[in-house]
Amino acid sequence: MRPSLTCRPHRATKKVLRRCTMARQNSDRDSANFCFLLNCRYCSVMARENQILLQACFNDVDLFCDTTRHWDLDFKPLSGVNNGLAAAEVVQVGFGEVEFGSARIRASLDQAGAPPAGRHTLVVLGSSIRNLWWRGRTVTSDDVLIFPEGAEIACFSGPDFLNFCLSVTEQYVVELAERAQVQLPALKRRPEVFRPAPQVIHAARSVLAETRIRPASVSQDAVRDTTDSLVLAWLAQGGVHLNERSPRKGERGLARCLSLIEASPHRQLPVLELCELAGVSRRTLEALFHDRFGVGPAAFMKMRRLASVRSDLRKSPPDETLIGDAMSKYGFMHVGQFAADYRKAFGERPSETLKDGRRRVAESRH
Repeated sequence: MRPSLTCRPHRATKKVLRRCTMARQNSDRDSANFCFLLNCRYCSVMARENQILLQACFNDVDLFCDTTRHWDLDFKPLSGVNNGLAAAEVVQVGFGEVEFGSARIRASLDQAGAPPAGRHTLVVLGSSIRNLWWRGRTVTSDDVLIFPEGAEIACFSGPDFLNFCLSVTEQYVVELAERAQVQLPALKRRPEVFRPAPQVIHAARSVLAETRIRPASVSQDAVRDTTDSLVLAWLAQGGVHLNERSPRKGERGLARCLSLIEASPHRQLPVLELCELAGVSRRTLEALFHDRFGVGPAAFMKMRRLASVRSDLRKSPPDETLIGDAMSKYGFMHVGQFAADYRKAFGERPSETLKDGRRRVAESRH
């Protein structure tokens, strides 16, 4: 199954509903960590015109990441959420051929996965997002992203990531081009990133932000107008690739560094080695990482390795994984420093993660 703004019938629905039911039945903290409302178009008849396909609030970022795997996404938390706010809020709504929604995630994430199949999903970023590393390029809140079918999603998002989505079929795009009497570029000529006029993207944020407040009664006319404006702007830029023209040396070097880091998940690579690979000075490399990810290269690598340890601990079968084994696997040698860094990143001790992981694994087997 591919992820989409659609709630797919039965298989995905049953998985998510089982998780919801388990959370509500448990007397422990899960019952307070997961609030879920799901109305599947295939399983219920909605009284309102807009169908709320999904409305969820997650107080536990790990539970949110676990749930996204049912949608063929692989989200890994790179930090915890320690401000008392919800870790993630997701709303997905649909009418006719148009599906739309919003998501706000208050933890840094390493995002990967498969894009929606059979649909074009346009992503409008929150206005406060200055830089986002997305599929090997830097994008800003002035850009609109297109999930490319057949290619992997690859993104690093910061600790407060707000985005809005619109999803339509290719048939919708074809019919819109015919009505508007505009040329329809071939799929391969349509950009993955485009930049509409400021008033278009501002209007899109204003309309789609309503999904966070009153999703069932968002104006369909306003959503349809917004969708048409964005799709026509996308088609008008066929053959134009904003962020692929003459990338700077630093951008190319940063992409090479990230590839090496991805290929060496168990090592804390020397920063000077990354500088040599990127062909830039240490000062320049530090500035590039801070600009894109809010931390330097050393802190970025440590953050990813801590997240990998956490992932292993949470998937641990009873009596099979030891904290020391997970530490060593990802290159952590100093127990005290590791424990302090882990608690600072995720707001809990490694032993608490391991205990919770074993409990979840045991419950899933029953």
